[in-house]
Amino acid sequence: MGLVVLVNKYDGVNLPAGACRLLVLDQIPRPLDSVERREAVALADSTVRLAREVQRIEQGMGRGVRDGEDYCAVLLLGAKLATAIHDARHLALFSHATQAQLKLSRDIAGQIKGEGLDAVRQALRSCLTRVPQWRERSRRALAEVRYAERGTVRPEAVALREAFDFAATGRLQAAAERVQKAVNDIGENDKALRGWLREQKAAYLHLTDPVAAQQALAGALADNTFVLRSVHGAAPVRLKAASVQSRAAAEFLADRYRDGVSLRLGVQALFEEVVWGDDERSDDAEAAWQSLGEHLGFASSRPEKLYGTGPDNLWALTATRQAVIELKTGCTTDTIAKKDMDQLGGSVRWLNDHNPEVEAVPVMLHPSRAADAKATAVPGMRVITPELFEKLKDAVTAYAAALASSPDRWANEQAVREQLAHHKLTGDRFLTAYAEPVSPS
Repeated sequence: MGLVVLVNKYDGVNLPAGACRLLVLDQIPRPLDSVERREAVALADSTVRLAREVQRIEQGMGRGVRDGEDYCAVLLLGAKLATAIHDARHLALFSHATQAQLKLSRDIAGQIKGEGLDAVRQALRSCLTRVPQWRERSRRALAEVRYAERGTVRPEAVALREAFDFAATGRLQAAAERVQKAVNDIGENDKALRGWLREQKAAYLHLTDPVAAQQALAGALADNTFVLRSVHGAAPVRLKAASVQSRAAAEFLADRYRDGVSLRLGVQALFEEVVWGDDERSDDAEAAWQSLGEHLGFASSRPEKLYGTGPDNLWALTATRQAVIELKTGCTTDTIAKKDMDQLGGSVRWLNDHNPEVEAVPVMLHPSRAADAKATAVPGMRVITPELFEKLKDAVTAYAAALASSPDRWANEQAVREQLAHHKLTGDRFLTAYAEPVSPS
């Protein structure tokens, strides 16, 4: 059959028998429509989102195996997929059969560790040529797997369906109350999901009581900063720098990662989200840049996303300096356009008005550091070009690798301080090392 490439979609695709013997999944499919994209942002840290990612992965892995006698080797590429089959939160959401197959894969990977690609090729040949020892080991791995007699549906999905049914028959108050019951059941366990559900409740309330709907939205925003804002908006919160950068970084890393492999994969995944020249990936890049700041111990936020005004990203580098950051990674121009320069200037003014006690340092990620002839450069601005971005990527990757080299080293404030200083990732050196002044066209 040869090589077939399916871009971001494999729903309803069946590749039985010889139609597919080697399947490559390159990253987790991204949401395409606007509703799914918005939901993905709002529920990024929720178990609901993790469950949907796992479902998509399993769906993709199953395209080449359509019955009990079929066989197919599957390669998973990219840091996010690697994280999904390593992280305990993800692994718990896979089916028992997939978990057994992943365990077998890890066992084999352990046996051939350090032997290079030739060993990987040999393992694939053993699968594809149906070597008896391979078949026996594979069958043993799945022999004890037992499926639940009944499937399960997440409680919030049931609640939203029942609320919809109430609303469809004109019982709008009952619909809002049903969603509220689901909110109460979630409690403090998943604030992102709780805020998302409270927004759904507000949608039902708005049809009968707009005032109550706005109150519900205000409560939703307290749980999840990426839900819809109320008509009164949300007052921007001043970003405050960590008292000690290395301590903040160590606390963040300790809370986020359980082992060194997870840390290295997590950092790799951040940089994979920044795709130069693809404007549709701009939101992914902004989210990754915010998270990068947190990995380095900077207080980091996305004012434009949170308040509808201000810069794409804001980093508190020190107690007195904050980086006002506009990401133009989707641009393909040879110079920085006037509109982009004006936007950065406006974001600097926003910070000056909002927090005049700190120095605003204008920063732009752009494929060029040359200003267009019609553009006026923002005083003091610095530019992170793709070349400097790669330099930064290498530094942060090395920072993570050093911290991951021994158990829990990333939680040690002294070790983190040393690595931040060594790789010039401290608030006083970051922009000097990884950004350069704008130049005239």
